[in-house]
Amino acid sequence: MNHNGRYGPWLAEAPGALTSGVALRLFCVPPVGMGGAAFHPWVKHLPRSVELLSVELPGRGFRLSEAMTAKSLPQLARDVLDGIGRETFVDLPFVLFGHSFGAWLAYEMLQELLRRAWPRPLKLYVSANRAVSLSGSEHDPDQVQPELAQLGADRFWQHFERRYGINPDLQHSYVRDHVRGILQNDFTLLENYIPSTLEQLPVPLCALCAKGDARCRPEQLTAWNQVAGDSFQERWFQDVMKPEFWATEHRYVFDNPSSLLCFLSNDLPLVCEEVPGDTGLPGPLVTEPELQELRPPCQLL
Repeated sequence: MNHNGRYGPWLAEAPGALTSGVALRLFCVPPVGMGGAAFHPWVKHLPRSVELLSVELPGRGFRLSEAMTAKSLPQLARDVLDGIGRETFVDLPFVLFGHSFGAWLAYEMLQELLRRAWPRPLKLYVSANRAVSLSGSEHDPDQVQPELAQLGADRFWQHFERRYGINPDLQHSYVRDHVRGILQNDFTLLENYIPSTLEQLPVPLCALCAKGDARCRPEQLTAWNQVAGDSFQERWFQDVMKPEFWATEHRYVFDNPSSLLCFLSNDLPLVCEEVPGDTGLPGPLVTEPELQELRPPCQLL
């Protein structure tokens, strides 16, 4: 995993991933502060015909020394596509998966693909984040401290750990001093995000979340159907927490993704496999009147 990989610095290839017999590429976009390697354990549990390619953003993973220059999520989406290049989207069918911060970035990557008239994904999977129509701190489920980007060190870590759990790897001051800048830069993009468009998508959309995740209320996940066009799915995964976990349900895609990966294996276009096991609960978990209270007019911003 290095800058000289087959796909360049913007994609982190999983060690040992197959390079032949691939029918579908799965581009995974990580959450705040995390590198693409967080998705690499998925490789062992996905169909063999799926090539997993994780987006590697500046300031993390093997790009730890690089600074993030993008000033908005739409600009970052343009940078990602410029860095990956058109050819990687041309030679094989693909889908996009984004978790949390990565859900909004994956949405903007799709919008940028459409604007460029590059190949479009067969499907967009968005995980553990409210619909793009509900961007803005007034819609953040954390109303104790909805904005973390401008906080000083002590208050930042207090509210970060209250929100996401106490990460044992982030307890040393020298680690915190380095990581806080990366995290707060990502939170700046997140907290100031304005979607480039709210027009309905020409591809299917599937919204995913773990039950009990305080970072996304059920009606906020269902609200993704406003941009989903004619094909929308919603899936919830339960009992994702184990006693040894330090984090919250929000990290289900890394801490306990077995049901999610079972669902994806059965759902991925072209290569779906009949994999036994728990594939989650279908949505919606909210009523239409609850959704109407959140639904703004669909418009171009």
